Amino acid sequence: MKKNRFITCLFLAIAMAFVNPICANAQFGNLLKKAKKAIKIESSSEDGEESSKSSKKGLNPEVFIYQPVDDPVNAPLYDINNPKVKEYYEKWIALGNLPDNDEHFWLFEFFDYQSPTRGLKQVHVTEYPLVAYFSYFINHPNEVEGYRCYIRARRAYEILALSSIVHTVPYKRTRLGWAEEYTGMSGMRKLLLNDGTQINLLESEDDRLKRWKRVDNDDAYGAFMDNTSYEVMRSAMQQTMAEAKQAQAEGRIADAFNLLFKEYRMMKSDIERDRFYSTRKNDDIYLDMEDDYKLMYQQYYEKWLEVVQTSGAAPVDMPKEAAVSATIKNQATAQAKAKFGSQFVKAIVVESDWHVYTDPNNFNRTDHRSIDVDVIIKDGGEYYVSHQMLWQNYQTGKWGSYDMRQKSPIKQKVNYK
Repeated sequence: MKKNRFITCLFLAIAMAFVNPICANAQFGNLLKKAKKAIKIESSSEDGEESSKSSKKGLNPEVFIYQPVDDPVNAPLYDINNPKVKEYYEKWIALGNLPDNDEHFWLFEFFDYQSPTRGLKQVHVTEYPLVAYFSYFINHPNEVEGYRCYIRARRAYEILALSSIVHTVPYKRTRLGWAEEYTGMSGMRKLLLNDGTQINLLESEDDRLKRWKRVDNDDAYGAFMDNTSYEVMRSAMQQTMAEAKQAQAEGRIADAFNLLFKEYRMMKSDIERDRFYSTRKNDDIYLDMEDDYKLMYQQYYEKWLEVVQTSGAAPVDMPKEAAVSATIKNQATAQAKAKFGSQFVKAIVVESDWHVYTDPNNFNRTDHRSIDVDVIIKDGGEYYVSHQMLWQNYQTGKWGSYDMRQKSPIKQKVNYK
């Protein structure tokens, strides 16, 4: 049996400060202009209870563009348990915690997406947490896990859209200050990097930001205002604080900081809205949590912040080698040696098969193929991993010579073993 949950979408522009995650004053202008939408929730055929797996077919396809949602290509993007969702959320949040010391930080990484209408494209990795967390919340707006997903999605979007130092496109120093390394790339869908690597984006970064602003200001915020109860928010705060204390006890200071002084703090700003004033001022459970939070803030905030900012550039784990043919291994090693010279240490193929790219203007014509390779290099006594691609163009009916091309301009410190 299926139940329909109607959500009145309220148009509310939210301006959130990057350093202080407490939402700024909401500006009411066109309330009630949005029509009600039906969000379908799947129910168990045995007991009539709502299943934890809710139908996402009611999601607005103009903002949740990976359709249909149950297609095997799209399903991982909507799965909050997909390891990539957690991986890229944590990477993005770590960048957001770095200090503004006249540097710029970015996560210039993409994954391949097979568009039903436009062929194989590249999509920015921050789509994983944004799609999964926003969509889960919209389908579960009055569940504790749903609300916690809403907080994570807002945090990720806040850094993506409002940070002055964290970007999804690489920056460089110029005589006049900081500028995009590839001029105008935030408005382009087809990028040619300096080393010849070609990136065909599903949408420009400017368009992507506009799309997620609509979700944050409209679909998700409307679901929150209409459906998320005080009790759900309070329970989510209790869980978050308990997890922060557990992380502290285990010495995971970065996790404790993010849970308590970022996620809990954003929840605190939600529950302190005027509509909940009379409820929270007489709620001993909430007041006790507030006392705990204030005490921990006084004791730990500055110490934990220093740890988090210092550990932001901590070395990553060694890449895991995929099972590939000897030919691919040998070619990856040979091309990496030629490219990095004396800095070369090791080439690690991290994918098990090629990605074949078609001409964006002619889906019937093969253009090239590539496979991801992480190259370990040594520079100034430190070990780094550089993200590259082993590449072959397709010419006159056959694959051409091998080449090594850059996937990301970022090199990361690595725990070399």
